[in-house]
Amino acid sequence: MTLKGVLRHALYKNYIKLMSALKIMIKLRFSAPQPQSEVWGNSMEIMDIGTRILLARRKRGLRQGEVAKLAGISAKQMSQIETNKRPGVQAVTIAKIAQVLHVSTDYLLGLKEEPEPLEKVEQEA
Repeated sequence: MTLKGVLRHALYKNYIKLMSALKIMIKLRFSAPQPQSEVWGNSMEIMDIGTRILLARRKRGLRQGEVAKLAGISAKQMSQIETNKRPGVQAVTIAKIAQVLHVSTDYLLGLKEEPEPLEKVEQEA
């Protein structure tokens, strides 16, 4: 067998493994029941940090660029955080965004379901 044939065979084997894994992931995604929670009166799936920021931002009537400027981050970074394309957001950044949106960091991180006003959180501390 030539080197080209060996490489072709190896690529084909990896392709088969990848497709099998993808089929299993799709099957698990659509067969497992999704947890439900009540958030702001709507029945929704458990939300990630980006979705929570988006909802809080829209509730306050702010644009991404406005929140970014007030939080001291770039508009691109804000967009990436909101669309969950930026993993490992620093705690300081989350705290700044929470302060701008007047919600607790616990809410943004998914530790609490209700978006408590920041003033209430500061009074409890």
